[in-house]
Amino acid sequence: MCYSYSVGDSYGPLAIGSFAQGFIPRDPSIVHTKPKIDTQPVPTAKLILPGSKTLGRPPTDYDSIAKDGYSDCVVVFGCVDEISSAASEPMLVAEEYDPANPKEAGTPLPFDHDLSIMLRQPNPQVVSDTEFREEAVTTMKIGGEAIILKNRSHGIPKELWNLKPSLVKADPLKSGRIRAYLYGSGQNIDEYDPEDIIHIKSYNPNDPYRGFSPLAVVMAEAKLDSEAIRYLLTYFVNGAIPQLALFVKGQPTPGERLALATDWRETYGQEHRFKEVAVFGEGASVETIGVDPAKLELANIFRETGIRICLALRIPPSIIGVRLGIEKSIFNNMSEAQRRFREGMVPFFKRLDRAFTNRLAADFGPNIRIRHDLSTVHALEEDRRENEKSSALLYRAGVISRAESRRRIGMTPEPPEPNPVFVEKPGPPVSGAERASEALPQADDGDNLVEFGDRRALLT
Repeated sequence: MCYSYSVGDSYGPLAIGSFAQGFIPRDPSIVHTKPKIDTQPVPTAKLILPGSKTLGRPPTDYDSIAKDGYSDCVVVFGCVDEISSAASEPMLVAEEYDPANPKEAGTPLPFDHDLSIMLRQPNPQVVSDTEFREEAVTTMKIGGEAIILKNRSHGIPKELWNLKPSLVKADPLKSGRIRAYLYGSGQNIDEYDPEDIIHIKSYNPNDPYRGFSPLAVVMAEAKLDSEAIRYLLTYFVNGAIPQLALFVKGQPTPGERLALATDWRETYGQEHRFKEVAVFGEGASVETIGVDPAKLELANIFRETGIRICLALRIPPSIIGVRLGIEKSIFNNMSEAQRRFREGMVPFFKRLDRAFTNRLAADFGPNIRIRHDLSTVHALEEDRRENEKSSALLYRAGVISRAESRRRIGMTPEPPEPNPVFVEKPGPPVSGAERASEALPQADDGDNLVEFGDRRALLT
């Protein structure tokens, strides 16, 4: 008799039965008749081992990814949380700009302007714009799209609301253009005009109306990572006892089998039972049929799944503490890795800037744009200082004007001022000359006298 059961919750059912006899060669002299069908269940030697369940491709809809990926896999959560936190760090500012010089810094809108107020407090339900943008970016990384509703008052947007992608459906016309966005479920469906929706999505080759989640391609890795952790948890919670086969003498009744399995689990299957001694009667024995976690090399599994998830979300593994990322990091320290990560997000910020400018700022008049103020990103401070130093050096050397220098560092150009006056740099003393460099005025502190090549610039 063999009892096979898992002391965990779902790693193999209890399979009990008699061992089947081996195959008996057929005697041709014996005439076999059709046996009568016995409808009574007969015990069989069916031993179900862990891992016998075959899994298909993990589902990739928004709710499944949110549950099995973001909520269940620590690597996915760490990556998405790091990205959403970084994306909400720079402030969103609205400004007027000169269409003839769009690269120049614009003039910020007044503090009490309707757009400025809405960017600071998108809706009454969130405490700040940071919370709102974290929610939007998290939704983008989980579902591949952010769908934002513009709630209008007298035709002007007054509130912004993040919509759950799984409750949104695009209703296209025959021409392919979206007629309306439907939001809700069952009988509670709201219909919104496309002009009231800001739909930021990644390209989806399977559906032109919806975004494609970057996590869709690594859901198998996310599932493997979380299941490996769950296996370890089950293993240790149950007293570090793997799946077992319990052999006893005789043919117990179903009630006796259940009682024996329950008694074993309660006696030896708890985390505080590590040192308990099992006692058996005549003919009873226990054999391990599960896999020892040490033989699974779970560290390699965690390393591989972590790297692949980070690759899909385009985040350096060392940022979130993935082991291989820390061991093989090409950066000298964590601050350098953070700086490179923030630099890599600049294209993402520009993409959001264009979306908010085209779909939101346009409602408040022409020549208004929305952008992320990257001067507030601490990790990019070193880059800003280097840019400021180079701009100042070029200005002092007379290569660029003051307005151009200010434009390079994101400042509004001031009214033009006289350019530096350049004079020839004096050469070595000439034989017989009593005065070698009297023609050149000298600066008291040297701050306004800059040399550039063979010229000296006196800033006035």
